[in-house]
Amino acid sequence: MNKEQRLILDVVLKNKSVEKIEEIDGLLEEKLDWCVISGQLMNHRLLGYFYEGLTSNQRDKMPKELRRTTRLLMSKQEEVMKKNYEMYDKLSEKFEKENIRYCALKGLMFCADFYELRERRSNDLDIMLLEEDLGKADKIFREFGFIQSFMKDGEMKEATRKEKICQRLKFHDLVPYVKYEGDSVMKIDINFRFDSENNDIDKEVFDRGVSYYGKNEIEVKGLPFDTNLIFLCIHFYREGRNTIWTKGKRDLLLYKLVDVINMIRVHYDEFIVDKWLTLVKKLHVEEKCYYTFYILDKFYKDEKIEQVLETLTPEDNSYINEVYVEGEDRYIEREKPFVETAFDWVM
Repeated sequence: MNKEQRLILDVVLKNKSVEKIEEIDGLLEEKLDWCVISGQLMNHRLLGYFYEGLTSNQRDKMPKELRRTTRLLMSKQEEVMKKNYEMYDKLSEKFEKENIRYCALKGLMFCADFYELRERRSNDLDIMLLEEDLGKADKIFREFGFIQSFMKDGEMKEATRKEKICQRLKFHDLVPYVKYEGDSVMKIDINFRFDSENNDIDKEVFDRGVSYYGKNEIEVKGLPFDTNLIFLCIHFYREGRNTIWTKGKRDLLLYKLVDVINMIRVHYDEFIVDKWLTLVKKLHVEEKCYYTFYILDKFYKDEKIEQVLETLTPEDNSYINEVYVEGEDRYIEREKPFVETAFDWVM
C-alpha cells in the first residue's frame, strides 16, 4: 500500500489517537500525488470524511482549490441530508400512527450518530420495514408523492407489476420509491429482509429492540449496535459476492468498510466481542460476518477484529474470492483479491 492510500485510510478514521495524528502529520510532509488522492477520495465517496478527519493545520496541506471544491460539495451534501431528514420525520410520524415497525439504516443513522451532515454523501433514505407492513407503507409513500421506479434513462416511470414482483422475490429490497424534490430526485430504499429468504430473522431482529440516535438537531430510530454491525456485514457481503454489484466495481467502494470500522471505533466500549459472536451464531450469519471482517482486517488492524476472526474462521474460506453470477446460477473466481483491486480503477 503506497503513502497516498495509507494517508486516505488513516485520515478518514474516527477517534484517532495522538500517535495516529502524528503519523498523518508525517505523511503530509512528504511529496504526495494530490491528483491521485483527490481522485480516489471522489471515487470511494470519502472526500467529506477526509476533510473532516484532518485537523485545521493539516487541511492547510491540501491544495487550495481542492479545499475549496471539497467545501462546496460538502455544503451541497448538507443541504441534501437536511431534506432527507425532513422527509424521514414526516414518514416516521406516519409509521408511528399506523403501528408500522421501522428503523433507519446507513447514512440516515450514521449522521444522527457520528458523522456530520456535510461529511457523508448519501444518495437516498434507507429504511427497514417488516414485509407484513409493506402494503401500509406503500400508501404512505404515495401520499407524499412517491412512485416506484428504476429511473431508466432518467425517466420517472412507474415500474411494472412484473418488475416489482421480481425485485421483491429475488432481492432484499423493493423497487425504489422516488419523486422530484425541486431540481433533484429524492429516493427511498426499503429493505424488508435483514438477511435472506432462507434465513428469516427479520422479526427476531426487531424484537431485539431499536435505539435512538441524536446529533445535529436530528433524531432517528435505528438498530442497536450489535444488530446494526451484523446488518453492515451482511450488506457488504451481498455487494461483494454478486455480479449485480461487482460488474461496475460497486463492491469496491471503500466508504462501506470505513463506515464499519468507524462505527466500531465510536462504539468501541460497547463492542463486547464474545457477546456479539453469540448473537452472530444465533442468527446464523457467521459466513457473512467473517467475510466482512476478513476484508476489513486487510485495511485496518485492531484487536477486536482479530478476536472475531479467531472465532469465525472456517475450515475452508475459499468463498472469499468467489462471486455469484446473477441469472446463471454459478460462481466465478475474482481475478485478484479485493485488497489488490480496491484502489485500482483502471477500466
